[in-house]
Amino acid sequence: MSQRLAIIALIAIGLVGSLPHSGKAETVRVVFPYVPSFIESPDEGLIIEVYKAVAQHSGQDIEIEVLPVRRALKDFAQGSFDVFGAFPSLAPVPPSLASVPYVLRANVVFYKPAKFYASVEDLSDLAGRRVGLSAYLYPAFITDHPDIEYERVPDDLTLFRMLASNRIDAAIIGRVGGMRMRTQLGLENVIANSSVAISSENIFALFAANRSGIVNHQKFNQAIYDMLCNGTLAAILRDPELVPDVSIVERDIPPAERSESCEPQRISLIP
Repeated sequence: MSQRLAIIALIAIGLVGSLPHSGKAETVRVVFPYVPSFIESPDEGLIIEVYKAVAQHSGQDIEIEVLPVRRALKDFAQGSFDVFGAFPSLAPVPPSLASVPYVLRANVVFYKPAKFYASVEDLSDLAGRRVGLSAYLYPAFITDHPDIEYERVPDDLTLFRMLASNRIDAAIIGRVGGMRMRTQLGLENVIANSSVAISSENIFALFAANRSGIVNHQKFNQAIYDMLCNGTLAAILRDPELVPDVSIVERDIPPAERSESCEPQRISLIP
């Protein structure tokens, strides 16, 4: 049994007598940080689509709000929301119950080739440069790099405009959202990207560490596993590089709830 399951099991033993057994489930309040392409609004984004499918699968009602990342984390920590919907695995985790990973995010470097002597493939290639970051969470090994001058901006669109006008030398952006936005802006022949990811992270949900959180956490994990096995998750994400590893997800699923024929379907990216 994984350490996470063991902790949850101990909490559940002490609380099981108080868990609701019947009646209509309360609405689950979910807060998200804005992440281009993944979380655009309460009704738009790949991760929003995943959550709506999870709610349908588990029979829960959800209420979604999208806020700036710092406010979203603060409000979740203060109990204003039941779930923080999208948290990267390389960031310090606040007190909560972490779900199974349900999507992968890779950050790559976007840059103008004319401003560099060679292709950019590593953070060391950005030493002494002015580099833009979007508003979402990045791993500390990126943000704390001593030889890079960073500038934070509200969104990816601002980063591409700054790149195009030479106000920054490069930008570190999520691969999927960055490539789509570059195409939308018609900058494919102007701005290149690193061929390898600067960072790759699992994205998971954080649930309040209380009785309702235990129930919501279990339902979410099972729904993601079932959707992974039957191909629903891959169909929503539309990119094999975004789909989590079933062997990792399966670790937090009770043996009795695992499928003997789980073969995640992966399909190609749809532009």
